[in-house]
Amino acid sequence: MNQFKNRLKSFLLISICSLQSACFLVGGGSSGDSSAGLLFALLGVGGASVTAEEAPNNGPKPLAVEVRQNGSLIPSGGEYDFGGRVNNTNGPNVDFVIKNTGTETLTFSQSVVQDPSADFLVTQTSITSLAVGAEHTVSVSFQPKSLGLRSSTLRINGPSNTSAYSISVFGNSTATAEPEIRITQVSNLNSGSSYSFGNVQEATLGTAVSFTIHNLGSAALTFPGGSAALTLAGINASEFTIVGGFDGSSLAAGATRNFSLRFNPTDTGSLSSISKNAILTLVNNDTDEGSFQINLTGTATPRPQPEISVTQNGNPIASGATYNFGSRQEFTTSPNITFTIRNEGNANLTLTNNPNFLFKSGTNGADFTITQPNLPSGILAPNETTTFTISFTPSSVASGASKVGSIAIANNDFNESTYTILLAGTSTPTPVPDINIRQLSTNYLTGSTFTYPDTTENTTGTLLTFTIENLGQATLNLTGTPRIAITGTNASDFALSAFSTSSVAAGSFTTFSVRFNP
Repeated sequence: MNQFKNRLKSFLLISICSLQSACFLVGGGSSGDSSAGLLFALLGVGGASVTAEEAPNNGPKPLAVEVRQNGSLIPSGGEYDFGGRVNNTNGPNVDFVIKNTGTETLTFSQSVVQDPSADFLVTQTSITSLAVGAEHTVSVSFQPKSLGLRSSTLRINGPSNTSAYSISVFGNSTATAEPEIRITQVSNLNSGSSYSFGNVQEATLGTAVSFTIHNLGSAALTFPGGSAALTLAGINASEFTIVGGFDGSSLAAGATRNFSLRFNPTDTGSLSSISKNAILTLVNNDTDEGSFQINLTGTATPRPQPEISVTQNGNPIASGATYNFGSRQEFTTSPNITFTIRNEGNANLTLTNNPNFLFKSGTNGADFTITQPNLPSGILAPNETTTFTISFTPSSVASGASKVGSIAIANNDFNESTYTILLAGTSTPTPVPDINIRQLSTNYLTGSTFTYPDTTENTTGTLLTFTIENLGQATLNLTGTPRIAITGTNASDFALSAFSTSSVAAGSFTTFSVRFNP
């Protein structure tokens, strides 16, 4: 530590102070030394907690030590409960281990001076130094001299520019023997406190966590109902399990028993983490903690899951959405449209019904043609893709212009196990020619009559021109031989001018002329 410089000598001062007596101090630096001191003090108070006043300093730094009890770290400002004890009886020694976590050796001499009038008795072996990383054990026992709550503060003082390391200790002095329950999981868990199991992947077995029941009292700790005294309740109680160790038998004074809990979150299929909660209750005969409760929490993290997506030309198509092929002439086939299936999850995506992964249905399903994905294994690894194509060949417009169908992709995506895409398209009629014949502005339907002006027999009549129009969308083919024929009883009285046109384009026309020569 930076505060130990220039071959400073340190020492251990350990005192036990009571309300009736002054502190007894043993040890010290040599005259003339610029000494840094390590003080381990037990300040006894009757019935109330008192924190010892720290020595004046400028900008105190944390003291480079740590204290553990039975392997559990007790931070500065923490506490330790000695439980219950019959007044004027001696409790067992509890060992506190002080470790030098600094960068320089701490040197000190002498051992603790015990004050027989204190409620807490401190003992330690004599040592001269504590190397970096080394440990020193101090034992404390609870020996109450008065009834009620007894409390003190264990304090380790370093140089004047460091802050004290303090631990509150307390115990309950009773007139008769009583049990005193405590539950620990590395550190103390008070009734009403919480314990978190952290993150556990859903649908997996979490690690069994061991908890210890302590009887810190002076009488047997019993559990009404036996093994049924330990229960789980709450909204997610079924996702926490008592996995063993608690049989409901009583605990003698000073005895312990372990039991284990496991957090087993169920499979929700959620893509987000979900908090789970339950309440652990242990019914016992402790007079002030007869229903000892611990709030249990845990976070269910999503299991690795596949996630299917479908795109067309980079545009996402959600399940249940429609892809429209637009208008298409009946009985003609559209180009193949390529669709891409991608696994956006972090587990394998399995397409079922191999090799017919896509199932087609719908009123006009036959108007849509599918090319199945080329995926022999039926499995897409995370971020892997495969493709399929669909073409549209609309049936006759006479059966309805609007054509609809659908495809379904069966897979193991938790919430999209049947991925559906609706298909739509419009059937348009096949282009056909549409013939119309007119004379001047008058249209003549097939089978209608055109009357020539009266003409003197054996004279040359008027030559009249007729127009053939194609009002349709396809070429009008004139297929007769001859192209135009005049028939009937008096066919010889009508003369057709030369006409050789064989076809008329859509929207175009041609003409022919006929003269009446009676």
